[in-house]
This record gives sequence, C-alpha cells and structure tokens, in this order.
Amino acid sequence: RTVGIVGSAGAYGRWLTRFFQQHMQLQVIGHDPADPGSHAPEHLLAQADVLVFSAPIRHTPALIAEYVRQSA
Repeated sequence: RTVGIVGSAGAYGRWLTRFFQQHMQLQVIGHDPADPGSHAPEHLLAQADVLVFSAPIRHTPALIAEYVRQSA
C-alpha cells in the first residue's frame, strides 16, 4: 500500500512519513511546495491508495478541494 502525504516537508509530515514506513511498513510518497524534490500532486493522485493532508488547517479545505478537482 502507498500513502501520499500532502505537506510532507513539515514537521508533522516528516513524522507521518517515518511512522507509516517504520511502524506500518507502508510506502510513502509526498508533495510539499517547500520541497522542490517532492512528487507532483498528479503523481500522488495516480500512485497513492490514500492521501493524508498535513498542512495548516487554514489551507486544508482549499487543498482538499484542489485534489478533488484534479482527481475528477
């Protein structure tokens, strides 16, 4: 299984990455605008079985709406 983390470069996103990999043996891919080496949102939508949003709450509704729009 593959988990996609939106906001993977922040402290909580990094913690989630370690947790999913080390404790649940899941593959993790991530996107974060602060990390130019992160995956594109389209890659997360194509490859992840589930998305976890790890972003400031004030940005999360718009992020979710954008991912829903892209997945349609």
